[in-house]
Amino acid sequence: MNKGILIEQDLINNIIELANKRAVAEDRQFPNGIDFFSDKGPISNALSPTKEDTALKKAIEDLSPDEIRELCAIMYLGRDYSDDVGVEKAIAFNREDAKARELKDVERSLFEKVPLGEYLSDGLKKLKH
Repeated sequence: MNKGILIEQDLINNIIELANKRAVAEDRQFPNGIDFFSDKGPISNALSPTKEDTALKKAIEDLSPDEIRELCAIMYLGRDYSDDVGVEKAIAFNREDAKARELKDVERSLFEKVPLGEYLSDGLKKLKH
């Protein structure tokens, strides 16, 4: 484990890889984004889970509760971090926030982020500096 990171690097790398594959698949499926107001039929038909969605969801669900919460803390560090706060305070706040939430809510927060791989990579970079 890296200093300051409470989850194995291999697990994070696997989630990043799966998240990036999912993002590429979604870009292929919706090259112009998703039009929720389309008159071409129900959006739910277009949003059925892909094999990339399923693989990412399973990988997240296979983690321990502590690993899921740590992943969420790193993801929010990568997405929301501001130099005004400092990395140590930001990751501590994110960890406490993830612990206070229901596990399914934390899993959903991870899974619903299409740029999850990018957020996690950015969070890791911030923790390593």
